[in-house]
Amino acid sequence: MDSYEEQEWVSLKNRPEWSNVVPVEQDDGLNPVVPIAYKEEFTETMNYFRALYRADERSPCALADP
Repeated sequence: MDSYEEQEWVSLKNRPEWSNVVPVEQDDGLNPVVPIAYKEEFTETMNYFRALYRADERSPCALADP
């Protein structure tokens, strides 16, 4: 296991450099066929990714390795 994998997860909502980004939740519609139980870290990361994608964000903060 390398040092990256050993680091404790810090939520993006708790990181000051992400304070100006409003996450976009996944829209599965009113009746999703099969709800998927994603890990909390995955859900949050994808919500922030959707926000960056929607805004066509390409800043160093958005492109940095967390």
